[in-house]
Amino acid sequence: MFVLRAALTCFFLVTACVALNERTILQHTEPVNHIKGKIVDPAGDPIFGVDIVVFTHPELWLDESLSTVQRRERQTEVATTTSDENGKFALKGLRKGAYELEFSRGGFNTLSVIVTVDSSAPSEKFCVVLSISSGGGEPSFSPCAKRGKKGAIEEERKGGSDASASLTELEGPRL
Repeated sequence: MFVLRAALTCFFLVTACVALNERTILQHTEPVNHIKGKIVDPAGDPIFGVDIVVFTHPELWLDESLSTVQRRERQTEVATTTSDENGKFALKGLRKGAYELEFSRGGFNTLSVIVTVDSSAPSEKFCVVLSISSGGGEPSFSPCAKRGKKGAIEEERKGGSDASASLTELEGPRL
């Protein structure tokens, strides 16, 4: 009887944790050359051990008739990495094309970012903010700010537009 009660308790705890985890899907509209950067929490502290998985066919997230399982069955995993103790990560060797980057770690909501890789695009480092599962913070994926000669942070600008303008949250229900 005790084993059954313990098993049911574990089942409900796991179910509750999964239910609290949301997925935000963002689309980075500017092509990127390399995918590297730093992952932080809403307070700006680095997050160690974030799994980053790269999938093909990111357009499947636009098809609301498919479940998450059906989307994953139709995608191919092409690369993986994990953030280091400073929250840094790098994905190398991706061919030209569109990909979904999935950032996930226990205690944080999953973030999926759709990017286009193109070797002729400029190289940039990205700052990734993961939101906390219990509702803390907004997730984001954007070029990191650059430090000026005197240590002041200068927002990176491309073609006269704000770098955050290259990020779009996709419509549809949060998963």
